[in-house]
Amino acid sequence: MGLRHRRMLSADRSLPCDVVHFSGKVPIARAEMCCELGSLQWQRAMIQPRVSWASLFLRAYGIVCNRHEFLRTSYMPWPFPHLYLHPHTVAMVAMHREYRERPRLCWARIVDPAGRSLREIQAKLDHYASQAPEDAFRKQFRLSRFPIWLRRLAWYVTLYGSGRVRAKQVGTFSMSTLSGQGVINRDHPTLCTTSLTYGPIDTQGRCLVTLVYDHRVFDGMQAATALRDLQDCLADEVQGELAAGQRSAA
Repeated sequence: MGLRHRRMLSADRSLPCDVVHFSGKVPIARAEMCCELGSLQWQRAMIQPRVSWASLFLRAYGIVCNRHEFLRTSYMPWPFPHLYLHPHTVAMVAMHREYRERPRLCWARIVDPAGRSLREIQAKLDHYASQAPEDAFRKQFRLSRFPIWLRRLAWYVTLYGSGRVRAKQVGTFSMSTLSGQGVINRDHPTLCTTSLTYGPIDTQGRCLVTLVYDHRVFDGMQAATALRDLQDCLADEVQGELAAGQRSAA
């Protein structure tokens, strides 16, 4: 009877299983900060069409990563333990899609969010969210159909063979949030040196922001610096860009 209740893992679960497998090898730590974003929340409400909170955080964290080299640094174990510094940021944003009436976890790739405007970042996210998932995430769909031994080999070569390839294909940081569902996922797995998540923004503009980081690359004091700079950047550069966009539209 038990065999009738067993099911093979489908392709839509293969990549999340791979991410969990390899992220288990990363000694992660977590730093958190309650950010005050009331002014930014008010400014965002004035802009039409609306810019998502994901775009605001991507832009701000990209700027912070450009300021601090340790946020663009990856631990590489092969051929000997060393650190690799990438010249710019590459963000991988976890995104829920539906494919053939089944939920599918995909990752939207945003290259150099610090060098893009908020509108450009929003357009990229909208593209990934609106296009057919098998087209928007073609490489991920192809990889998910490989047998497990071949997928794991591809992951191993990508993660450990070259720092440049790792940053290009896997990202220098990731972002995963469920704030739109009123939930915060503080302990999500990641393959990157850092991963950012934020919870729901309350009516006073307060928001819990969590930075998951690879403890081999840097320590808690640097994580605290990154979070403080992120809050300042949201309130300064990002809010200023929103205000400029409002003036140009008037």
